[in-house]
Amino acid sequence: MMIYVKRSGLLFFLLLVLNFVLAIFVVVSVDVGGAENLLYKCFLVGMTLLLGFFCFQGRYKSPLNIPSLVSISVFFFMWARPFLTIFFDKAVVEAGIVLSENSVRQSVVTLALGFIFIVFGYLLSGRLSFALAGRLVTLSTFTLSRFANGVIIFLALFSGSFFLIKSFFVAREYIGGDYFEALEDPEFHAHIFTFFIAKSLLLLWALFGKYSNRLMVISLIWLFFSVGFLMIGLRGYFFIYLFLFVFVYGVEKRISYVFLVLLGVGSLFFANVLLEYRLGFQVSSGVLEKISQTLHGQGASFEVLYGAVNFSNELDECLNSTAEEFGICVDQVRHINFVSGGFSTSFFAEAFYQGWIFYIFWCLVFGFFVRVLDSVVFLYKEGRFSGRNQAFIIFMILSVVPTLVYFSRSSMYGVLMKFIQVGVVVLVLAVMTMQVKKYCGVPR
Repeated sequence: MMIYVKRSGLLFFLLLVLNFVLAIFVVVSVDVGGAENLLYKCFLVGMTLLLGFFCFQGRYKSPLNIPSLVSISVFFFMWARPFLTIFFDKAVVEAGIVLSENSVRQSVVTLALGFIFIVFGYLLSGRLSFALAGRLVTLSTFTLSRFANGVIIFLALFSGSFFLIKSFFVAREYIGGDYFEALEDPEFHAHIFTFFIAKSLLLLWALFGKYSNRLMVISLIWLFFSVGFLMIGLRGYFFIYLFLFVFVYGVEKRISYVFLVLLGVGSLFFANVLLEYRLGFQVSSGVLEKISQTLHGQGASFEVLYGAVNFSNELDECLNSTAEEFGICVDQVRHINFVSGGFSTSFFAEAFYQGWIFYIFWCLVFGFFVRVLDSVVFLYKEGRFSGRNQAFIIFMILSVVPTLVYFSRSSMYGVLMKFIQVGVVVLVLAVMTMQVKKYCGVPR
């Protein structure tokens, strides 16, 4: 029996293997010299190409699909700093204790291997993930009456509008002052919970509503209300819901690669402008410098991985002797003493801290769940289910995709726990629906 493999798929697999081999060579090249530097630069270019080509591995053709969201998250929040060293004289690690250039490269290789095993997990789980996704779309749930759905929507719009208006007045009150001092004031962000009330209510509508186009409507409403986060300088939330809406629009309609590139460049430029607004002074001048500076700043989560790779013993002691969170302990062992905030945490750092075997296993599992979500979105886009089965698919997309955008700078359990939570909700509602139909004598 002959097995036919697409040329593009074969080239991608060869690129994947090549980067794995290059990563090993970079590790064994302890010295930092001319030949080793060239090898390291080739490795950085190869991994950047792998991140780019992974964007085209989705089951459906779209500039913004599930694999591309993974690549975007890894590139912007982790890989950006190593990538920038190809063109600019910028430090990959610049805060706290920095041991040596070799220690930085070991951390870069650790990140690269994590992504490589995510890709392996994605590629190796094709049939199993598609079967699981196919099972999901056969499940259905009950719907609420038009009046009940109307009440849910009204309460969601009321709560979201309150958040938007309150954010405007809070921003007007604190504008021109010290942003980080304002963050310490509970009044500054006390109203944020009203946004998440609106979000939760709209998720209920996603589960029990009847309107077929509610995926697009909900993502657009979330984007509109998230403008309130921009008003108070919390740009991360806004960009999560911006990319969610663009993703959903690409699923329902169509977007071009040109639009996506312009959106990415514009987002970087705007993020720099917003940062300068928060700080109260200009960080950089010129479009290229603003974009590179924003990339460098967004890639700060690499600092957490560097701490986990090179300060494991000290990190053990901190986590075992204190009740501090993972990210705070990483900052402490590297003697990073920010007045406010810190580097938080990282998916790759937390997973690597558990050891190499767990790190590889966890990345493979994560790749499997990425493939499941990709298959679910593919089945939704192809319309391979009746209208009554849309609820769980819409609920999963709205619940998991926002978490996926920021997965690389979040806890290693973030996306996987979201999958489990969604799975529990789906199973409970599916069983309830079956029991109700059985009690009422409605045929399946």
